Amino acid sequence: MRTCRAQQIPSAPGLENQTCPAETARTPQGFERTRRIAVKSTAWLIPFLLLICNGGCSPPAERESLPAPKAATRPVKGHQSKEEPGNRELPLRAVSLRVLQERLAACRPRGNCPEDVVYFGRLTRILGFSLDKENNDVLVYGLASPELPRIHIDDFVVALRNSWLKYAPLKGNTYQYTSPGCDIRPQPAHVLQLQRLERQLLGNASPEQTETLIRSWVQTCELPQTVSVLGLPFDTHFGQVMVRADYDMKRLADGSDHLALPGFASMMDRELADAKAAILQHRPIAIKASDRFWLTAGDQAYEEATGITWIRACPVRIRTRPTGADRNGVLGDVSGTDAAAEDFARRFSALYDKVAEQRPQYRELWSLFQIFALTQGLHFRNAPANAGLDLGYLLNSYHVSQVPLKHAVPGRHVVKRLRHEESTPDGTEIVQMWIPSCGGVDMGIEPTADQFHTDQSHDLPYLEGRMADARPIYAPPAWNVSLDEENEETLRKKLLLQQLNQPGSPLVVTVVDHGTGYHVVGTDFEYQGLRSDELIHELQEYAKKQGTQTIHLDLQGFSEQKAANFTTDCKLQLQKLQSEADLRSFMDIDETTLKILFTPGIEIVESSTKKAEHVEDGAHKGLFQGFISFLVRVGDKLYTFTLTIVGSSAAAVDSVLEAIGASFSLYDSLPLSLIQLVDQARREIKAWDIKIEIQDQVGNRHLVDLARSLQEQPS
Repeated sequence: MRTCRAQQIPSAPGLENQTCPAETARTPQGFERTRRIAVKSTAWLIPFLLLICNGGCSPPAERESLPAPKAATRPVKGHQSKEEPGNRELPLRAVSLRVLQERLAACRPRGNCPEDVVYFGRLTRILGFSLDKENNDVLVYGLASPELPRIHIDDFVVALRNSWLKYAPLKGNTYQYTSPGCDIRPQPAHVLQLQRLERQLLGNASPEQTETLIRSWVQTCELPQTVSVLGLPFDTHFGQVMVRADYDMKRLADGSDHLALPGFASMMDRELADAKAAILQHRPIAIKASDRFWLTAGDQAYEEATGITWIRACPVRIRTRPTGADRNGVLGDVSGTDAAAEDFARRFSALYDKVAEQRPQYRELWSLFQIFALTQGLHFRNAPANAGLDLGYLLNSYHVSQVPLKHAVPGRHVVKRLRHEESTPDGTEIVQMWIPSCGGVDMGIEPTADQFHTDQSHDLPYLEGRMADARPIYAPPAWNVSLDEENEETLRKKLLLQQLNQPGSPLVVTVVDHGTGYHVVGTDFEYQGLRSDELIHELQEYAKKQGTQTIHLDLQGFSEQKAANFTTDCKLQLQKLQSEADLRSFMDIDETTLKILFTPGIEIVESSTKKAEHVEDGAHKGLFQGFISFLVRVGDKLYTFTLTIVGSSAAAVDSVLEAIGASFSLYDSLPLSLIQLVDQARREIKAWDIKIEIQDQVGNRHLVDLARSLQEQPS
C-alpha cells in the first residue's frame, strides 16, 4: 500500500516535503490551495493483459475547523416583494449561504427541510459566487435545469469541509491534507499471481493449457478488491459517486462495456485491432506496457471582478501514464508511453460530455468537480470572512447523511480472442490470441493557485447587481435571477462556447454587428469596438491559449457583403501579424446547428451524395456544385443538413464530396466534429479553391468559409 506523509522541514517553517503527489502538507499559518479534482484509474496491459488497479491513501480523521468570523446579527435585507419569474431557457438562480445555513440548522433536527434547502436551491450547475457584504452573505449562482440531477447539500458540505481542512489531521504543526478521491485496488498477492499467469500465457502453452490458464486468470480477477475513499468520510454520497464512476471507467477502458457513441473506442479494442493488423501484415506483435488513467480537471480557470467570481472553465480530462508492479506486487509509474492508452484518454476527454449523457455517473462526477472548484475558490479568496459570514454550522455541526458504500468489490475482467487462419504452401496456418483483462481505479485532486483572471467583459458587475436586486424581502434560501435580453444572450452564448471550445479543438467566437461597432464573445474573451487589428491581435493570443490555430467567426447581424468584407479584413490583419492562425467565418447559424457542427461525437444516421453539376444561373453561374446530405441524431431528435460544395471544376468538387463521404464512413473511429471532418477532407486533397455552404433543417443557408482562396494557398 502506498503511504503518503508530509514532514515539516525544521529550518524552513511553513514548507514541507511531500512524498505523495496527490497530497499537500499544510501549516496553520498558510497553505497552498488546490483547485483540481482528479480521478485516477489504473489500467494494466501486461503483454495482452489489461489490469486496472493502483494505490492511494486512507482518509484522515476529522478535526476541528479553522477559526471562523463572528456571525452576522442584522436581518437579511431584500428588494423584491415576490420572486422574479426567471427564464426557462436560462434558469439562473442565486443561493444564499447564510440563509441556507440558518434554515438547515432549524429544519435538519426536525427532518422537514424543504426542497430548496436539501437540493442547494435546486441548482444543477454551479457558475460562481458573489459577496453580499450588506447582508454578511455569500451568494452562489448557477443554473437550475429541470432535466439534470440537482446538487445535494451533503456534497457541498463535504467539499467545503475538505477545502477548510476539516478532514486533514493535525500532526505537530502540520496538517496532512488529502484531496477527495477513491481507490479500488487488488491485493499485491493477486497482482503477482496475474503476472505468473501472464508469463505462462506467453509461453508455448497448448490450446487446452491456455483455456485452463484463462480460467485461472478470470478466477483471480474476480477476487475482492479493497475500496478506499480519500480526503473525506467513507460512507457519503460524494464518495459513492466517485467510486461508481471509477468502477465503470475500467469497463470502458478494457472493452467489457461499450457505448453507442461515434468516436469512442476502448483501449482493448485498439489493442485487438493493432494485433490483427500485425498478423495480417506478418509483423511482430508489440508487447504493450501497463497503464493507469486518471480523470482530472484540465486547464481550470476563474474569472473575477470586485466581489464576484465566475468559474470560467472546469473541464474533465483523462490522462494516462505507463505503470508496472515490483517483485512484491506493488504498483507504480514507469517510463515510456503506450499509443493505445493515449488514444483512449484522448477520445474519452474529447467526448466526456457525450459519455455523461449516456452514463449519469459521469454527469454527477462533473458536478462534484464544479462543487469542489466552488469551495476551493471560496477558500482561496477567503470569501466568507470577507463578507462577514460565519459558516460554523456547515463546517462543524451539520450531520452529513451516511450512504452505505461497500469496502470491497469484485474485480472485473474481460477476455477477448483473436483467431486468424491463412493458407500456406504447407497447409493452413492458425494464429490464436487471448487478451484477458481485470482491474480498479484511483482518484486525487491537484489544484493550483494561479488560475484567477480579471474580468475584461464587465459582465460580472452587472450579474452581481442583478442577484442582489432580485433578492426577495422575505429572505428565501434561493431565488430566480432575470437578466435583460442583451446580457441573457451574452451569458447563453458564453455557456455554449464553453461547451464547444475544448482545448485543441477549433476556436469559435461570436461576432455581433451593432452598426456602431462589433461585440465579440468567446468563452473567456470579449471585445467591443471597430478596430479589426486590435480584435485579431487579441483573438490570435486567445487561440494560442486554447492550443489551436483555427478560428471560426460566428457572424450575427451582418449582411452578406459586410460579412465578406469583415472576414477579408480580418484575414489581412492576420497576414500582417505573420500569424499561422487560419480564420474562417459563417453567418447567422442558430444554436442547434452550431452544436451539430462543432460538437464531437454527433451521431450520423445516414448520408447521401449528389455529384457535381455545372451551374447555369444564379450566384454560382459558370461554376460546379455538388451536395452531400446527412441525417444526424441529437438526443431524441433527428436533423437534416446539406453541404453544398462549389468549385471551378467538377473534379475538384467530386474529390471533396468523396473525401467527406469517406470521413463519414469512418466516423465511428474518429472523435471529431463535423466541421473538423469536412476541413480534414479539404486539407487531405488540397482543395483550397472551393466554397462550402450549409443548408439547415428549415432551409436556411449559411456560408461556411472553410476554404481559402488561391492566393492564400500554403506554399
